Amino acid sequence: MQKYDEEALEKQVYEGMNETLIKNTRLLQTIRLSNNKNASMPHHIIGYRLNDDEMEKGRNNTIIQASVALGLDYANKIDTEIAEKFTDLTGGTVGTAGQSLTWDMIHEASELIWGKGIDSHIFCVLHPLQWDDLVNSATSAGASITNTSNLYGVIQGARFHNAPFANTTFVVTPTVAIDKDNNAIGAMYVYTAIWVVMQQWLSVESQRDPKCRAIMLYTNMRYGAMMANPQLGIKIISDASSPEQD
Repeated sequence: MQKYDEEALEKQVYEGMNETLIKNTRLLQTIRLSNNKNASMPHHIIGYRLNDDEMEKGRNNTIIQASVALGLDYANKIDTEIAEKFTDLTGGTVGTAGQSLTWDMIHEASELIWGKGIDSHIFCVLHPLQWDDLVNSATSAGASITNTSNLYGVIQGARFHNAPFANTTFVVTPTVAIDKDNNAIGAMYVYTAIWVVMQQWLSVESQRDPKCRAIMLYTNMRYGAMMANPQLGIKIISDASSPEQD
């Protein structure tokens, strides 16, 4: 194994990881970032091993793969932590456990949000199986909901999709939790409902381990999601059984 340039390696991993994280997090774009120094947020540490054999076969490709994998891990961790806060929203609840999601329910959630006198962009976050219920609906509720059938073409086969609707951005992500009874808890909210306190952005350190014939990467972020204004969010509960479970 050639002697590696520690600073250059860490810089390359950081840049690739940072780019991947920003491109793949969906919920971090829907909430407010805070640098609150009074809150004590946990460190999130992810390690990765760059084996000598893999580096010798293709150094650049191996580093790119590591950067992408690390970035995706952090994106998933952040979005999952934000989605877990949906159960704490207190602005209202629409939908029923065990029942499919309908456009009527989305319309009801929208009315609850607007009824609070909110003059802000709204985000509606749903699990892919909740979204499937909507795109497969034969009809849509409310005159402001149009071209429902056209939405199916853009979401089909995609893991995520953002679509504008009545001043609302739909965000479809599997990080929305499904409970033991196969019900998903999505949400409709404004960006000030939930905060992410970001006390340290990404950092990368590397260390050579000659015994393992590898370079160990240690990455770290210090952040945490917190409920800021729970009354500014609506819980959306519906069945999220997969077709195989029905």
